[in-house]
Amino acid sequence: MDDVIYSQLHAHSRYSVNRFSGEGAIHRYVWPLERQVVKYLMLKPEKISRMARVLGLSYVAITDHNTLPGYEDDRIIRSEEWGQRKGHANFINLKSAIPPECGYFRGIEPDEKIDFYVALNRARENGAMVVINHPFKRDSWLWGNDTYSLVDALEIWNGPWNSENEMALKLWNGLLEEGVKILPMAGSDFHTGLLDRLDMNLIVTEKSDDKHEFLKNLRASRYSITRDLNSPYIFLHDDLEYSIGRCTDGTEMRIITYKKNEKIRDPSCRGNLNNISPEVFLRLELWRGGEPLSFSVPIFFKH
Repeated sequence: MDDVIYSQLHAHSRYSVNRFSGEGAIHRYVWPLERQVVKYLMLKPEKISRMARVLGLSYVAITDHNTLPGYEDDRIIRSEEWGQRKGHANFINLKSAIPPECGYFRGIEPDEKIDFYVALNRARENGAMVVINHPFKRDSWLWGNDTYSLVDALEIWNGPWNSENEMALKLWNGLLEEGVKILPMAGSDFHTGLLDRLDMNLIVTEKSDDKHEFLKNLRASRYSITRDLNSPYIFLHDDLEYSIGRCTDGTEMRIITYKKNEKIRDPSCRGNLNNISPEVFLRLELWRGGEPLSFSVPIFFKH
Protein backbone atom coordinates (compact mmCIF):
# COMPACT_ATOMS: atom_id res chain seq x y z
CA MET A 1 0.00 0.00 0.00
CA ASP A 2 3.01 2.32 0.25
CA ASP A 3 3.69 2.21 -3.49
CA VAL A 4 2.01 5.61 -3.90
CA ILE A 5 2.86 9.22 -4.71
CA TYR A 6 1.68 12.50 -3.22
CA SER A 7 0.72 15.65 -5.10
CA GLN A 8 -0.42 19.19 -4.28
CA LEU A 9 -3.11 20.65 -6.54
CA HIS A 10 -3.66 24.16 -5.17
CA ALA A 11 -0.54 26.31 -4.88
CA HIS A 12 0.31 29.89 -5.84
CA SER A 13 3.51 31.42 -7.12
CA ARG A 14 4.40 35.12 -6.99
CA TYR A 15 2.76 35.56 -10.40
CA SER A 16 -0.60 35.45 -8.63
CA VAL A 17 0.12 39.12 -7.92
CA ASN A 18 -0.88 40.54 -11.30
CA ARG A 19 -2.96 43.32 -12.83
CA PHE A 20 -6.24 41.37 -12.73
CA SER A 21 -5.91 39.91 -9.22
CA GLY A 22 -6.31 41.48 -5.80
CA GLU A 23 -3.65 39.26 -4.26
CA GLY A 24 -1.97 41.08 -1.38
CA ALA A 25 -4.42 44.01 -1.30
CA ILE A 26 -5.46 43.96 2.36
CA HIS A 27 -5.79 47.50 3.68
CA ARG A 28 -7.49 50.39 1.93
CA TYR A 29 -4.65 52.88 1.60
CA VAL A 30 -1.43 50.89 1.75
CA TRP A 31 -2.38 48.06 -0.62
CA PRO A 32 0.14 49.03 -3.38
CA LEU A 33 2.98 48.50 -0.90
CA GLU A 34 1.35 45.40 0.55
CA ARG A 35 1.14 43.79 -2.87
CA GLN A 36 4.84 44.32 -3.47
CA VAL A 37 5.72 42.83 -0.08
CA VAL A 38 3.47 39.81 -0.71
CA LYS A 39 4.97 39.30 -4.17
CA TYR A 40 8.45 39.40 -2.68
CA LEU A 41 7.53 36.79 -0.06
CA MET A 42 5.88 34.45 -2.56
CA LEU A 43 8.01 31.99 -4.53
CA LYS A 44 8.75 31.57 -8.21
CA PRO A 45 7.44 28.33 -9.75
CA GLU A 46 11.01 27.05 -10.04
CA LYS A 47 11.47 27.40 -6.27
CA ILE A 48 8.14 25.66 -5.61
CA SER A 49 9.27 22.77 -7.81
CA ARG A 50 12.51 22.43 -5.84
CA MET A 51 10.63 22.63 -2.55
CA ALA A 52 8.22 19.91 -3.72
CA ARG A 53 11.13 17.63 -4.63
CA VAL A 54 12.70 18.06 -1.19
CA LEU A 55 9.38 17.40 0.55
CA GLY A 56 8.68 14.29 -1.50
CA LEU A 57 5.82 15.57 -3.65
CA SER A 58 5.67 14.22 -7.19
CA TYR A 59 3.50 16.92 -8.79
CA VAL A 60 2.30 20.43 -7.96
CA ALA A 61 -0.41 22.35 -9.77
CA ILE A 62 0.53 26.04 -9.83
CA THR A 63 -2.89 27.70 -9.76
CA ASP A 64 -2.11 31.40 -10.08
CA HIS A 65 -4.98 33.88 -10.17
CA ASN A 66 -6.29 34.41 -13.71
CA THR A 67 -2.97 33.65 -15.37
CA LEU A 68 -0.73 30.70 -16.16
CA PRO A 69 2.84 30.36 -14.90
CA GLY A 70 5.43 30.74 -17.64
CA TYR A 71 7.45 27.93 -16.13
CA GLU A 72 6.84 24.19 -16.43
CA ASP A 73 8.92 21.10 -15.71
CA ASP A 74 8.33 17.41 -15.03
CA ARG A 75 6.84 18.28 -11.63
CA ILE A 76 4.84 21.45 -12.25
CA ILE A 77 1.32 21.26 -13.75
CA ARG A 78 0.41 24.59 -15.36
CA SER A 79 -3.02 25.53 -14.03
CA GLU A 80 -5.12 28.58 -13.20
CA GLU A 81 -7.33 29.74 -10.36
CA TRP A 82 -10.04 31.48 -12.33
CA GLY A 83 -12.60 34.00 -11.10
CA GLN A 84 -12.88 37.26 -9.25
CA ARG A 85 -15.97 38.64 -7.50
CA LYS A 86 -18.18 35.53 -7.50
CA GLY A 87 -15.78 32.84 -6.38
CA HIS A 88 -12.83 30.84 -7.65
CA ALA A 89 -12.38 27.65 -9.65
CA ASN A 90 -9.21 25.75 -10.47
CA PHE A 91 -8.58 24.70 -14.06
CA ILE A 92 -5.97 21.97 -13.64
CA ASN A 93 -3.66 21.27 -16.59
CA LEU A 94 -4.56 24.24 -18.76
CA LYS A 95 -2.92 25.17 -22.05
CA SER A 96 -3.82 28.89 -22.21
CA ALA A 97 -5.08 31.35 -19.60
CA ILE A 98 -8.79 32.22 -19.42
CA PRO A 99 -9.66 35.78 -18.32
CA PRO A 100 -12.04 36.37 -15.38
CA GLU A 101 -15.47 37.98 -15.40
CA CYS A 102 -13.96 41.31 -14.28
CA GLY A 103 -10.81 42.89 -12.89
CA TYR A 104 -10.22 43.35 -9.19
CA PHE A 105 -9.26 47.03 -9.36
CA ARG A 106 -11.45 49.78 -10.78
CA GLY A 107 -10.39 50.74 -14.27
CA ILE A 108 -8.28 47.62 -14.84
CA GLU A 109 -10.42 45.16 -16.76
CA PRO A 110 -9.63 42.25 -19.08
CA ASP A 111 -10.15 42.90 -22.78
CA GLU A 112 -12.61 40.00 -22.79
CA LYS A 113 -14.80 39.43 -19.73
CA ILE A 114 -15.62 35.74 -19.38
CA ASP A 115 -18.41 34.39 -17.18
CA PHE A 116 -18.05 30.97 -15.56
CA TYR A 117 -20.12 29.07 -18.11
CA VAL A 118 -17.97 30.28 -21.01
CA ALA A 119 -14.80 29.77 -18.96
CA LEU A 120 -15.90 26.22 -18.13
CA ASN A 121 -16.36 25.37 -21.81
CA ARG A 122 -12.96 26.82 -22.69
CA ALA A 123 -11.32 24.87 -19.88
CA ARG A 124 -12.98 21.69 -21.15
CA GLU A 125 -11.72 22.41 -24.67
CA ASN A 126 -8.25 22.76 -23.11
CA GLY A 127 -8.64 19.33 -21.53
CA ALA A 128 -8.50 20.78 -18.02
CA MET A 129 -10.05 19.33 -14.88
CA VAL A 130 -12.48 21.85 -13.32
CA VAL A 131 -12.72 22.25 -9.54
CA ILE A 132 -14.91 24.69 -7.62
CA ASN A 133 -12.73 26.03 -4.81
CA HIS A 134 -13.48 26.74 -1.11
CA PRO A 135 -17.19 27.53 -1.61
CA PHE A 136 -17.59 29.08 1.87
CA LYS A 137 -14.50 31.24 2.25
CA ARG A 138 -14.74 35.04 2.12
CA ASP A 139 -14.59 34.80 -1.69
CA SER A 140 -17.43 32.27 -1.70
CA TRP A 141 -18.96 30.58 -4.74
CA LEU A 142 -21.86 32.65 -6.14
CA TRP A 143 -22.35 31.24 -9.65
CA GLY A 144 -25.41 29.19 -8.72
CA ASN A 145 -26.19 25.68 -7.53
CA ASP A 146 -26.55 24.37 -11.07
CA THR A 147 -22.79 24.76 -11.61
CA TYR A 148 -21.99 21.92 -9.19
CA SER A 149 -23.36 19.38 -11.65
CA LEU A 150 -21.18 20.81 -14.45
CA VAL A 151 -17.74 20.51 -12.86
CA ASP A 152 -15.47 17.60 -12.02
CA ALA A 153 -14.83 18.23 -8.35
CA LEU A 154 -15.50 20.37 -5.29
CA GLU A 155 -12.71 21.46 -2.95
CA ILE A 156 -13.87 20.19 0.44
CA TRP A 157 -10.57 20.66 2.29
CA ASN A 158 -8.68 23.94 1.95
CA GLY A 159 -5.89 24.43 4.48
CA PRO A 160 -6.34 23.50 8.16
CA TRP A 161 -9.68 21.86 9.01
CA ASN A 162 -12.23 24.49 10.10
CA SER A 163 -15.92 25.41 9.91
CA GLU A 164 -15.63 26.45 6.25
CA ASN A 165 -14.36 22.99 5.35
CA GLU A 166 -17.11 21.40 7.44
CA MET A 167 -19.71 23.32 5.42
CA ALA A 168 -18.02 22.31 2.16
CA LEU A 169 -18.07 18.66 3.23
CA LYS A 170 -21.76 18.92 4.12
CA LEU A 171 -22.48 20.56 0.76
CA TRP A 172 -20.61 17.82 -1.11
CA ASN A 173 -22.44 15.03 0.70
CA GLY A 174 -25.77 16.74 0.01
CA LEU A 175 -24.94 16.92 -3.68
CA LEU A 176 -24.09 13.22 -3.71
CA GLU A 177 -27.43 12.42 -2.06
CA GLU A 178 -29.12 14.39 -4.83
CA GLY A 179 -27.39 12.16 -7.39
CA VAL A 180 -24.77 14.69 -8.52
CA LYS A 181 -21.61 12.84 -9.56
CA ILE A 182 -18.98 15.20 -8.24
CA LEU A 183 -15.55 14.27 -6.87
CA PRO A 184 -13.82 15.63 -3.76
CA MET A 185 -10.69 17.77 -3.97
CA ALA A 186 -8.22 19.21 -1.48
CA GLY A 187 -5.45 21.79 -1.58
CA SER A 188 -3.30 23.74 0.84
CA ASP A 189 -3.84 27.05 -1.02
CA PHE A 190 -0.10 27.57 -0.58
CA HIS A 191 1.13 31.17 -0.89
CA THR A 192 4.36 31.55 1.08
CA GLY A 193 6.65 29.18 2.92
CA LEU A 194 6.37 31.40 5.99
CA LEU A 195 2.65 30.90 6.58
CA ASP A 196 1.58 27.89 4.52
CA ARG A 197 2.56 24.28 4.02
CA LEU A 198 2.96 22.82 0.57
CA ASP A 199 2.84 19.29 2.00
CA MET A 200 -0.68 19.26 3.46
CA ASN A 201 -4.11 18.57 1.92
CA LEU A 202 -2.58 16.18 -0.57
CA ILE A 203 -3.75 13.90 -3.35
CA VAL A 204 -2.56 10.28 -3.15
CA THR A 205 -2.39 8.07 -6.25
CA GLU A 206 -0.56 4.97 -7.39
CA LYS A 207 2.91 5.65 -8.74
CA SER A 208 2.92 7.03 -12.27
CA ASP A 209 5.66 7.32 -14.85
CA ASP A 210 4.93 10.93 -15.76
CA LYS A 211 2.44 13.79 -15.48
CA HIS A 212 0.33 12.43 -18.30
CA GLU A 213 -0.26 9.17 -16.45
CA PHE A 214 -0.88 11.01 -13.17
CA LEU A 215 -3.49 13.27 -14.75
CA LYS A 216 -5.12 10.25 -16.37
CA ASN A 217 -5.43 8.61 -12.92
CA LEU A 218 -6.85 11.83 -11.52
CA ARG A 219 -9.52 12.10 -14.20
CA ALA A 220 -10.37 8.42 -13.74
CA SER A 221 -11.01 8.98 -9.99
CA ARG A 222 -8.12 6.77 -8.98
CA TYR A 223 -7.02 8.82 -5.99
CA SER A 224 -7.56 9.61 -2.34
CA ILE A 225 -7.23 12.74 -0.20
CA THR A 226 -4.98 12.78 2.86
CA ARG A 227 -4.01 15.38 5.47
CA ASP A 228 -0.24 15.11 4.96
CA LEU A 229 2.63 12.79 4.11
CA ASN A 230 2.49 11.00 7.46
CA SER A 231 -1.28 10.48 7.73
CA PRO A 232 -3.27 7.35 6.89
CA TYR A 233 -5.09 7.35 3.56
CA ILE A 234 -7.93 5.20 2.30
CA PHE A 235 -8.75 3.84 -1.15
CA LEU A 236 -12.16 2.46 -2.09
CA HIS A 237 -12.25 0.11 -5.08
CA ASP A 238 -15.06 -0.73 -7.49
CA ASP A 239 -15.39 -4.26 -6.07
CA LEU A 240 -16.15 -2.69 -2.64
CA GLU A 241 -12.73 -3.64 -1.32
CA TYR A 242 -10.96 -0.95 0.68
CA SER A 243 -7.34 -0.53 1.70
CA ILE A 244 -5.76 1.82 4.24
CA GLY A 245 -2.19 2.98 3.83
CA ARG A 246 -0.10 4.00 6.85
CA CYS A 247 -2.66 2.06 8.85
CA THR A 248 -2.47 2.79 12.61
CA ASP A 249 -4.55 2.30 15.74
CA GLY A 250 -6.79 5.06 17.04
CA THR A 251 -8.40 5.66 13.65
CA GLU A 252 -12.13 5.77 12.96
CA MET A 253 -13.47 4.73 9.56
CA ARG A 254 -16.77 6.26 8.50
CA ILE A 255 -18.84 4.46 5.88
CA ILE A 256 -21.02 7.04 4.14
CA THR A 257 -23.94 5.99 1.97
CA TYR A 258 -27.25 7.59 1.06
CA LYS A 259 -28.41 9.22 4.32
CA LYS A 260 -26.39 6.71 6.37
CA ASN A 261 -23.18 7.06 8.37
CA GLU A 262 -21.63 4.01 10.05
CA LYS A 263 -18.52 4.34 12.21
CA ILE A 264 -15.93 1.60 12.80
CA ARG A 265 -13.20 2.06 15.41
CA ASP A 266 -9.75 0.72 14.46
CA PRO A 267 -10.79 -0.86 11.15
CA SER A 268 -8.77 -3.57 9.47
CA CYS A 269 -6.13 -2.25 7.10
CA ARG A 270 -7.84 -4.15 4.29
CA GLY A 271 -11.38 -5.37 3.99
CA ASN A 272 -14.54 -5.45 1.94
CA LEU A 273 -17.94 -3.86 2.27
CA ASN A 274 -19.94 -6.53 0.50
CA ASN A 275 -22.38 -6.57 3.41
CA ILE A 276 -23.32 -2.95 2.64
CA SER A 277 -26.31 -2.34 0.38
CA PRO A 278 -25.59 1.19 -0.78
CA GLU A 279 -27.96 3.45 -2.67
CA VAL A 280 -26.77 6.21 -4.99
CA PHE A 281 -23.15 6.27 -3.71
CA LEU A 282 -20.65 4.87 -1.24
CA ARG A 283 -17.59 6.61 0.15
CA LEU A 284 -15.20 6.30 3.09
CA GLU A 285 -13.55 8.68 5.54
CA LEU A 286 -10.81 8.31 8.16
CA TRP A 287 -10.91 10.45 11.33
CA ARG A 288 -8.92 10.84 14.53
CA GLY A 289 -9.48 13.21 17.43
CA GLY A 290 -12.40 14.96 15.76
CA GLU A 291 -10.46 15.86 12.60
CA PRO A 292 -10.32 14.11 9.23
CA LEU A 293 -7.30 12.21 7.96
CA SER A 294 -8.49 11.00 4.57
CA PHE A 295 -11.42 10.94 2.15
CA SER A 296 -11.94 8.38 -0.59
CA VAL A 297 -13.58 9.19 -3.88
CA PRO A 298 -17.15 7.84 -4.10
CA ILE A 299 -18.41 4.85 -5.97
CA PHE A 300 -21.63 5.76 -7.77
CA PHE A 301 -24.57 3.42 -8.23
CA LYS A 302 -27.55 3.61 -10.55
CA HIS A 303 -30.76 4.70 -8.88
